[in-house]
Amino acid sequence: MISLSRFEIIPKAKMIVADISELSLGNTVPVFRPVYSDACDLGFQLMNDNTGNTTMWVVSQEVRDEDGDLTAWKLVPMSKELVRFPEIKGWSITIYND
Repeated sequence: MISLSRFEIIPKAKMIVADISELSLGNTVPVFRPVYSDACDLGFQLMNDNTGNTTMWVVSQEVRDEDGDLTAWKLVPMSKELVRFPEIKGWSITIYND
């Protein structure tokens, strides 16, 4: 689980952003994990420190530059989370591979 406080929030764009190095704790903690024990989809739980609510986000896209190098991951909330928390509809997370 990753705390929302570790991200920059851009409300007008409905974006949440961070650098992977800020989230991985020096590569000692993997950021992405299977969303279910038998799933190939990767993501993580995001915890809102103000409310204590957690939501599951999944990788929807790997962004690569013209050389094929990975520059970012885009994540969206799992569809079940939109039922629980409709206010996150349209939001996305971008994690930059710094």
